[in-house]
Amino acid sequence: MKTLKIKYLFVILILAISSLFFQCTSKQILKKYYVLDEQIDSTLIKQAPLPYSVMIEPFWANPAYKTKQIALRTANHELQYYYYHLWSEAPDVTLRFLLWRKLKTVNLFQNCELAISQVFPQYGISGTLDRLEVKNRGKKNKYPMARIKGRLELFDFKTRQMVVRHSFDRAMNLPKKFSMNQFVTSVNQMMNEEIDLFIKKMSSSLQ
Repeated sequence: MKTLKIKYLFVILILAISSLFFQCTSKQILKKYYVLDEQIDSTLIKQAPLPYSVMIEPFWANPAYKTKQIALRTANHELQYYYYHLWSEAPDVTLRFLLWRKLKTVNLFQNCELAISQVFPQYGISGTLDRLEVKNRGKKNKYPMARIKGRLELFDFKTRQMVVRHSFDRAMNLPKKFSMNQFVTSVNQMMNEEIDLFIKKMSSSLQ
């Protein structure tokens, strides 16, 4: 009888441990996806748009960053990738749509599309994303950082001649113990600021 009770208790214990293990592993496999949202500077909004049609081409990204997995730079020539923290879209796609939404909102151009429409574009916009990463703290930086590097260009659609170029290489310190949401917030702020500068340059050049 005692042996039966011991076996019974042993089975209950095994089931309890299995249940606890399952709950823990269920939480661990949960993946989180992050997005960038437009922040609108009201001073950039135009009552009357510039009389041009513009098409935003697909952007190019460094192959190391053309992935939904968020990159972590652990050394000068070493990258790792977060498994459970991902972008909702590949960063080059996200940046392109972010620029498009902001241009539509500020009403900079009479027509701004992601593909050739019924109105043939006078200008095109291209983009390059060289870096988008978390950078570990090291000897030169006491804090981990959010890092972005890239380029935005406005060009004549027929001749491909460059009209406006905006290059950026930014980094922002993060708390020593940061959340991934804090990293994304920093990236979101820097990206919006750089797009705003690009918008100002285009507006000034085409007036």
